[in-house]
Amino acid sequence: GEMLSFQTATLTSPGHYNLTGLYRGLFGTTIAAHASGASWARCDASMLRYPIAASQVGVAFSVKALSFNSWGAGGRTLASETAYTCTPTAVTPPQPYNVSFTITST
Repeated sequence: GEMLSFQTATLTSPGHYNLTGLYRGLFGTTIAAHASGASWARCDASMLRYPIAASQVGVAFSVKALSFNSWGAGGRTLASETAYTCTPTAVTPPQPYNVSFTITST
């Protein structure tokens, strides 16, 4: 899917926001039309971020995400988790778009 960012989110009614100051097609994703009610995810500071050296661009690596339960129940092991392979790519700085649209949260 397409990655985008916004500068301002203005609540227009319960669950509806007007987003302005958009940057579209981030990280080499393709700019695309999005249907009303389409699924989306917010990527913010709560996500895992891991800096890499320039020499690691284009070098594949694997990641396993181990969930946890704050009550200590239902523990899982890395052996039972799926490994996801990622290959970092170089990106160019995003270019601004002077558009706005309304997005509905569900």
